[in-house]
Amino acid sequence: MITHFSDELDPKWARDEARDAFGAPVELAREGAVYTICAVAPGPGRMPARGADG
Repeated sequence: MITHFSDELDPKWARDEARDAFGAPVELAREGAVYTICAVAPGPGRMPARGADG
């Protein structure tokens, strides 16, 4: 999820650049949208979730 990007950038370009850098699909946050974030099992292109002790 890309949350901060300039409104002067083409959204498709920003998403494609982020996807290429991250190595997996990404979404662009939209103003006013509400998202639920949950932990997922680590996998290709994903970082393991960190708990309070890590």
